[in-house]
Amino acid sequence: MNYTLVGLIAVLIWGVSLPAGKVVQEQIGPVAYIGILFLVTGILSLARQRFLFSFKKAELSHPVFYLRWAFFVLHEGLISISVGIVSLHNLPIVILINYLWPTAIILCSIFLAGVRVYRPVIFTIGTVIVLASLGYELLGGAEIGRNVFLSHMDNIAYGLTFLGAISWGLYCALSKRYGSVTGEARPIALFQLTLGLALPFIFLPQFNHSWNLNLVGAMVLGGICLAQALAYYAWDIGMRLGNIVVLSLLADFIPWVSLVCTTLILGVKIEKRTALSAVCLVIGALITRFATRTPSISTKDVQLT
Repeated sequence: MNYTLVGLIAVLIWGVSLPAGKVVQEQIGPVAYIGILFLVTGILSLARQRFLFSFKKAELSHPVFYLRWAFFVLHEGLISISVGIVSLHNLPIVILINYLWPTAIILCSIFLAGVRVYRPVIFTIGTVIVLASLGYELLGGAEIGRNVFLSHMDNIAYGLTFLGAISWGLYCALSKRYGSVTGEARPIALFQLTLGLALPFIFLPQFNHSWNLNLVGAMVLGGICLAQALAYYAWDIGMRLGNIVVLSLLADFIPWVSLVCTTLILGVKIEKRTALSAVCLVIGALITRFATRTPSISTKDVQLT
């Protein structure tokens, strides 16, 4: 089985889930969305495990187990809140910032999971292009800048999304290196159910949101729950058993999937500036992946071997 292609299933699901989730969050609010999504997803993950966590004492006593837990919860919570609070016309910016996480995976894996950079100059160029693509989207012109940063809530969403992207990079790198001693994919249901604890907060006055969930929203929410349960499992398999560099490379194309779905599902017009930023984001990520590729062995070396 090609475990890297298994991980690709998660990549495609996540490409659709952000704009689709915005549909539901507009109807029930981000807190209720997080609570329902991860409660149902956690229960489905438990069902796949026959409702048994079956952790070993060594796994629970390993400090990285709790780091994986924290970074998982941080990423999923922060990106869900960001999508919920950002204005609709600035959702594409949150999508672009969120998809710093494939590059964050490589950066974190260099320090935590033993991934080597064989071409440091090229790697630096690629990283600069990734960051410059976001700078171009956010700061490329006075009028654009005013529109992008006009809303205080949008600014908060950008910052939370950035922290969430870094958190996912840390989670994946730690899972790659320490997955075998911290429960591998088994704790994912526990991580998801932790976010499901957000659901009771909807009864507090400060989190009150008018409940306008229609039939379409309910169907979308149900589909996202089922798809996410599959996505997390597929991603964990691909990340631990597949090629983490190739998988993160495939994930770099998610911005295009998400931007297309944002137009099709939400009717948000994608500006040329945003499309160009997405292209540059992928190009920069491709360059960083090339910098981590093992240098090919010459024919002479093969003959000597």
